[in-house]
Amino acid sequence: MIYYLLLLRQRYQYFSQRGIPTPPFRFFFGHLRTLWSCASFHRQPESWTKQYGKIYGIYQGSVPTFVVSDPDFLHEVFIKQFLVFQGRREIYVRKANNLFLSSGEKWRRHRHVINPTFTAAKLKMMSPLINGCISNLMEKLADHATNNNQFNIYVYYKRMTMDAICTLVHADVYSVHYDRELWGPEDPYLFLPERHKTKRHPMAYLAFGAGPRHCIGMRFALIEMKIVLVRLLREYSVLPGDDLESKFNIRELIVIVPEEVWIKLVKRAA
Repeated sequence: MIYYLLLLRQRYQYFSQRGIPTPPFRFFFGHLRTLWSCASFHRQPESWTKQYGKIYGIYQGSVPTFVVSDPDFLHEVFIKQFLVFQGRREIYVRKANNLFLSSGEKWRRHRHVINPTFTAAKLKMMSPLINGCISNLMEKLADHATNNNQFNIYVYYKRMTMDAICTLVHADVYSVHYDRELWGPEDPYLFLPERHKTKRHPMAYLAFGAGPRHCIGMRFALIEMKIVLVRLLREYSVLPGDDLESKFNIRELIVIVPEEVWIKLVKRAA
């Protein structure tokens, strides 16, 4: 017991010995109790970033964990030094026999086998199938546009996404994304698509990760989103529904998602 307590004490000196700032923490829990009790799990690290800088440390229990929102540092880790940082944190499951959790030679084999599925040529072949799924979506949206009623488009989008995936199969980051230095000068919490006209740091947007371990389905997801938006905006103007803000309700799961997205569609003039 004494040895275990001494070992924990030594672990909790990891950041102080290296001159790396860290918020106040509790013995045994580290920063977990703060993260469990805060109003927003994702916004707490953002708050710490403002206080301790773009590189600081926290303890997940007794495990030292770097919190990084410096894009140059991220570029170094994800791309330039990938051979050093190629693995993910170990999760104690029976076997990490999948692309997301595996590392080393097992990960390279998974990636080598799956990569050809998402080449540009293969995605071009998938486009008719994706368009078929989107056509089903457009038929359902037409009724709402005709009736001029507000509706939750998020339900339809989730169904369409799963439909496309199934058809084709059978055929912490938050701090970076809301960093005012990276996405300003406007408030990064405002929906302002025009901000993307300005060239940003390549590590400023990490929705699909970066480097050799980026999401293998990134190209598929992007082409699906682009086709949906082109076809939707070609026929309709999208207006906020009366219940948009009251029912949006952000949920923090593995990713940050809204509960519902209520809009109205107005048919464009021919």
